[in-house]
Amino acid sequence: MIKTLKVKKVVLLDFQEPYSTGLSDAAETVLKKAGVSTSRLSAPNTTTDYSAYVTKVPNDADIVFFPTQKPGDAQTFAQQLIEQGKKAKVFGGDGSNDSSAFKVPGSYVSNFAPDITGIKADAGLIAGWKKDNPGKAVGSFGPPSYGAAQVALQAIKRACVAGHGTATRQAVFQNIKKVTIPNWILGGAFKWSTKSNDPLNAKFYIFQIQSNGSYKLVG
Repeated sequence: MIKTLKVKKVVLLDFQEPYSTGLSDAAETVLKKAGVSTSRLSAPNTTTDYSAYVTKVPNDADIVFFPTQKPGDAQTFAQQLIEQGKKAKVFGGDGSNDSSAFKVPGSYVSNFAPDITGIKADAGLIAGWKKDNPGKAVGSFGPPSYGAAQVALQAIKRACVAGHGTATRQAVFQNIKKVTIPNWILGGAFKWSTKSNDPLNAKFYIFQIQSNGSYKLVG
């Protein structure tokens, strides 16, 4: 928002529960520090019609940060912004990442994982998954879970080798950060950062919804 979109005014909407209020608080702190004008809206998590909240969005707002766990609500809010003639675009969190439910062109979606259908090394894996799951689309939440399970299994294997066939929970835990995976499902190789408990070079991915509803990686 700050470096690429050069936003001047952002509205942050939370849904009165920990996920959205936490993300809104964190985003608001960063935006304010960068000199961006911010305002806050708060809606019950049971809201289905956002027209009253859209009315409160300033006409000159650039973005509405919408950290929902309901992609359909992001779709509704974005459509109602258009209906009321607002110029602001919806910027959804990872919970809104669903191209089958949130597809208003020009909107943004952030996520902690890329779209692996664009990773050539995953072609065989994706083909096998689609064969077993006909008609279903590859999402953004399954691949990181697959990767996490792979890391855990590698740690268990290391602990078992060291324990001559048996491993304690503590031994597995101690081996977690020793795991490296050369062909990582999210692209490239996986290894841990030596400075934190995050993967090395971990980042968020930003997508913009295109005119055909597809998600294009833009950051």
